[in-house]
Amino acid sequence: VVVSEYVVLTSRTPQAKESTAANEFVYFMKLATGYNFPVVDDRNIRDNQKYISLGVTTKFSENFPNYDYSAIDKTQSAYFRATKDDNIYLVCSDDFDGDGVLYGVYDLLEDLIDYRYYHDTEIYYSELNTINLIDYPSKFVRPSYDIRTISTLYNYTNDVHCKRMRLLNSSRGYETT
Repeated sequence: VVVSEYVVLTSRTPQAKESTAANEFVYFMKLATGYNFPVVDDRNIRDNQKYISLGVTTKFSENFPNYDYSAIDKTQSAYFRATKDDNIYLVCSDDFDGDGVLYGVYDLLEDLIDYRYYHDTEIYYSELNTINLIDYPSKFVRPSYDIRTISTLYNYTNDVHCKRMRLLNSSRGYETT
């Protein structure tokens, strides 16, 4: 079992998909490592705590005071990623309820545990005893496609599958969180 000094950090009021992102990170890291990462919000972070910051947290705002969202405005899948002082930051625009952070977590899981999602019965990840911190340079990540949609009954009825496949499920007249 991996033991870590890291927590998953969210804002006090995370966007809907940022909460999903925190849950997905914890879930898949637990499967891969046996370690259950604690999720804390801005009110409960200790001064010297190491963290993976999801969304516009107080720590993100302190460390990136001049952050300019305009490079990823109106994009659903794009996000900002950086490592600073051994902490990882994922932030997206607020245009799509935090989708960019969710997709950033899936990319982070791919880097950390070789996560691959094909279907709910076909998920791959490496089981590891050690995870190395990734030193990401500060940059905007723009996937090769912003969002896709596929119409099948399975997609209409399975919101988790749609999120993991980065599919837009608007079959109910609204997008689910």
